[in-house]
Amino acid sequence: MKNFLDNLTKATSINLARTTTRRKAVAKMAGSIITGIIGLTFFSDKAFAASCDMCERWGVGSWCGCGPPNGDYCPGCPSTVGGNPSGYKKSYAWGYSSTGCWCSSCSGSRNYYICCDYTKTANSSTRQYSSDCGCKWTLTQSGYCVQ
Repeated sequence: MKNFLDNLTKATSINLARTTTRRKAVAKMAGSIITGIIGLTFFSDKAFAASCDMCERWGVGSWCGCGPPNGDYCPGCPSTVGGNPSGYKKSYAWGYSSTGCWCSSCSGSRNYYICCDYTKTANSSTRQYSSDCGCKWTLTQSGYCVQ
């Protein structure tokens, strides 16, 4: 078996070497690197733009953070921005009737916060409940999110 694998590896390497020159390999790598740099330069902030669309209102000033409903953060807030914790859905009853979320940015900080309100799945999403809670995510500002 070892001899078979050695022969296969050798034959594959020889065939690859015959079809690819060093010049072609370097040109392909350089093209990939340049394409990657261009992509990061022009499109890196597009990932933030989607999360910024969740910001129904912005608060900018000396206080930056979230004030969740009833002062409580939900158990098990997901890592995905705006995702629902298990057993909860978005609440639109706390002043953010379009997205259920708002954002805040602290003066002089490169971070901003996305804050969303949640209610238990069985509750109406347009009424306030004592069990309502919130989640907070911290992100780094991009040109599309600075308000």
